[in-house]
Amino acid sequence: MELVSATDVRTDPKIGASIRRSPRGRRAISMTHRDARTMAAVGLFLLPALALVAVLMIAPFVDTIYRSFYNDNGFTRTWVGLHNYRTLVDDPAFGRSVVNTLMWVAGTLLLPVLLGLLLAVGTNSLRWGSVARFSLILPYALSGSATAVVWTFVLRSDGALNDILHTLAPGVTPPGWLTEWPLNTVMMILASTWQGTGAAVILFLVGLQAIPTETIEAAQLDGAHVEYMRGISNPIGVKVGTAMDSTWLQGLVTTLNPQNQPGRLTLIHRFGAKDIEASLPRAIEAVRQTGQAVLWICDPMHGNTETAAGGLKTRRFENILKELDLAFRIHADMGSYLGGVHIELTGEDVTECTGGARGLTDADLQRAYRSSVDPRLNHEQALELAMLIAERSQTRRADKRERAATQS
Repeated sequence: MELVSATDVRTDPKIGASIRRSPRGRRAISMTHRDARTMAAVGLFLLPALALVAVLMIAPFVDTIYRSFYNDNGFTRTWVGLHNYRTLVDDPAFGRSVVNTLMWVAGTLLLPVLLGLLLAVGTNSLRWGSVARFSLILPYALSGSATAVVWTFVLRSDGALNDILHTLAPGVTPPGWLTEWPLNTVMMILASTWQGTGAAVILFLVGLQAIPTETIEAAQLDGAHVEYMRGISNPIGVKVGTAMDSTWLQGLVTTLNPQNQPGRLTLIHRFGAKDIEASLPRAIEAVRQTGQAVLWICDPMHGNTETAAGGLKTRRFENILKELDLAFRIHADMGSYLGGVHIELTGEDVTECTGGARGLTDADLQRAYRSSVDPRLNHEQALELAMLIAERSQTRRADKRERAATQS
C-alpha cells in the first residue's frame, strides 16, 4: 500500500542502468567497461566451483547413465540397451520406492519451510517470543546421532509412544512405527522436520528482523503512517494492489475517511492485466459493503511493468490496453464508475514500452530509451490508448441513456 496526498510530489533517483549521451545529445543505455570487468571477475571466482561441480557431480551422472545401457560386472561390459530399465520397471518394489522418495522429498522440503515461516511470523512480535523460539531452535543444534537416539527412544516397540498408548488404550496393539510402510517414512519425515524446522525459523527471522519498523508500521491500520494521513485535510489517494485483501481495504477506507466525505478518498487500482479480473471485483464489493463514497482510478501502467531480456524495465502495450479495457467492463458490470485513468506518457518518439501500432519489440528498446525511472508510452501509443478511453466513455454514456429511457 502507498498513501499519497494531493500535494505530495516525489521523484525516484534510482537509475537501473548506466546512461551516456550520444553525439546527437540523446541519452542511451550502455554497459560500461567497469561492468564488463566486474562480470569477468565474477566469472573467474565462480570457475573453480563450476569445475568441481562438473567433475564431482555432472561427470559421474553422465557416466552412470552411460553404464546403465550395459551389463557391467566390474570386469566385463556387455551392451543390453534398455533391458536394465525394463527390469527396473517390472520390479514390484520400484513403485513403492518412487512413492517413498516423493513422500520424503515433499515432506522434508515443505514441512520445515512452512512450519518455520509460521513460527517465525508468529513469534517475531511476541513479548516472550525469544523463549519460544529457543525451544523450537534447540533441536537444530543437536547432531544427527543425538536426534536418532531421541526418536528411537520414542518410536521403538517398548518406547515412550507405545507406553502412552498402552496407558490410554490397554487393549490396542500399537503399530510398528519403524517397521511398517508407509508409517515408517512418515515418522522419519516428522523426525527430520523436528530437527530441521529450527534452521528455517532462523532464516525467516533474519529476513523479518531486517524489515524496517517504519515499513511494518505503514501497513498497520492503527500505525502512525495511517494516522498521519487521516489527519490531512487534502484529498488522499490510495494505491490498491493484489496484496491488499478485502478486510484490510475496508478497514483502511473507513479509517481514512470516517465521515464518508465525497471526494476525500481516491482508490487507484493497479492489479496488472493478469490479476485484474480476480482482484478488482473483490475490491469493489469490499468498498461497497462499507458504504464509502470513493473515486476509482485505474493505473494500467505499474501492474504491467516487467524486465526485458536486456535488463531494461518495460511495459507491454497490449497488457496496458487489456487491463484498462477490463477495468471499464468490470466497473460497468458491477454498477460502479471508473472516474479516472493514470497514464505515464511523453510526446517524444521514445521506445520504452513495446507494442502499439508500430509493433515495437524488445530489440527496439535500446534505440530511444530515455527514461531514468519508469517506461512511458510514446505519442502514438498514448493516442491509441486515448481512443480506447473515448470509445469506452461513449459506450458508457449510451448505456446510461438507454437505462434512463427504459425506466421512464
